[in-house]
Amino acid sequence: MYEARAKQLREQVKGHLHTSRMLDHITIERGARGRSYQRLFGPYLDDGVREAHLNEPHLTEPPHFRNLINFIEVLVKNCRYLKYIRLTTQPDAVAPTNQLQVLQQIKNDLAGGNIQMNFQMDDSLQDRKIVLSSGVVIKVGRGLHYFEPVEGSYSLGLCDFDFRKCLATEVDIWKCRAFAKRLRDSEEGDYQAAREDRPEPHAYSSD
Repeated sequence: MYEARAKQLREQVKGHLHTSRMLDHITIERGARGRSYQRLFGPYLDDGVREAHLNEPHLTEPPHFRNLINFIEVLVKNCRYLKYIRLTTQPDAVAPTNQLQVLQQIKNDLAGGNIQMNFQMDDSLQDRKIVLSSGVVIKVGRGLHYFEPVEGSYSLGLCDFDFRKCLATEVDIWKCRAFAKRLRDSEEGDYQAAREDRPEPHAYSSD
């Protein structure tokens, strides 16, 4: 049921983008600080976001997974009614078992907070973007991985990403029509039962 929703959303993204408007264009210079996910994306992560679809081709190294977890923490903390995260990435050709184990652990953690996560492998994936059901589309040239490695095991920036130095990249944020809340009747089934017009906050919400 979630894959049917993902397909519908992809079709809507293609149809909506030609009528979208750019909300912001951000140039990040090499060595810049103060560019955490919260600082960049926080203004667009709100109660209107029920679903988030993330394309991130590279998730193979420990720093990649730490970036992903930090982004998901920001997403969940800001979006009280978030119910679904869909991740698409390239399979790890060297250590596929480790990659799957890490993603499954994240999925299990989210399920404990009443947030469903699905992940899919795509060998040809190159596009990096974040699509929110509120109609916001975020494209980052380097995807989630625009930070330089932390210097040392106990350096500033280990937990708070605003202290981290950045790699040079560009960020484009677009706004188009909010994506449809409902599947076609023939596909709706149990999925719609979990998506009420007045949703309950997820278990990680402070409310």
